[in-house]
Amino acid sequence: MKLLLPENIVKNLHGFRFMGNRAAHELEAPVSGELQVAIDLIEDILNYFYDLDYKARLFGGLNAAQKGNP
Repeated sequence: MKLLLPENIVKNLHGFRFMGNRAAHELEAPVSGELQVAIDLIEDILNYFYDLDYKARLFGGLNAAQKGNP
């Protein structure tokens, strides 16, 4: 299964990549607040993929238990 993010999110993620490239290759520090926004966004994406999957599996397990299936 191939997971994709919406195009607008991917487009905006490129801005963080450029920010990281400038920091790494040009020694240009990010503007105040950019790092916190980047960390929050990545945390949200991880929660979207992993927490949502966990909750879906949990729901599937509860549903199976209610039907008498292990």
